[in-house]
Amino acid sequence: MVEEGSITAANCPKDLLLFRAAISRIFRDIAESVSADEFWNSWTVLKQKRKLSQQLYTLMVDTLYENMVTRIDEFIAEDDLIEKFNVLKRIIDETDTPRDHVAWRPPGNVMEHLRSLDAEKIKQHSEKLEEYVTTMEAENKKLAQQVSKGRKAASTVNAKADCLLEQHKYVRSEFERAARHLEGDIKKMSA
Repeated sequence: MVEEGSITAANCPKDLLLFRAAISRIFRDIAESVSADEFWNSWTVLKQKRKLSQQLYTLMVDTLYENMVTRIDEFIAEDDLIEKFNVLKRIIDETDTPRDHVAWRPPGNVMEHLRSLDAEKIKQHSEKLEEYVTTMEAENKKLAQQVSKGRKAASTVNAKADCLLEQHKYVRSEFERAARHLEGDIKKMSA
């Protein structure tokens, strides 16, 4: 148990006293979380004795509160929070950073924090990929134009070849007709 009066303004840093006061207020709120009327209504034996019910309620709240405050005082003594808060006060006094300066703190989610560290790299790689995609799209466009020109040229060559083939068929049939005609003339001359 902590000795009565061991946690005083004289031997505690202001921040520890504020911490203890905040925790004590929370403990008081917890102790009083059941109203006196709810306490009175929940005990049928006490419904006829309102004064006794009020005394029991006050005793319960005070005992619960005192026990919780005693426990926080034990915690302060066991974990040597007075010394730790004094060290913290000394560190704060020695720092040259203004009190209103907001320090960077990592987010509570580690994966989110790691993603934020990688964000710059991801951005750089994304920009490189965008440049690469743009270059590839330009090359693909050039290739598509070249393929289109090649197909047009092939189509033109194919059309000319078809035309020449038709002309060749016509010329051949003319040559064959002329050859038959000459053969007929040669046979006539030799006969």
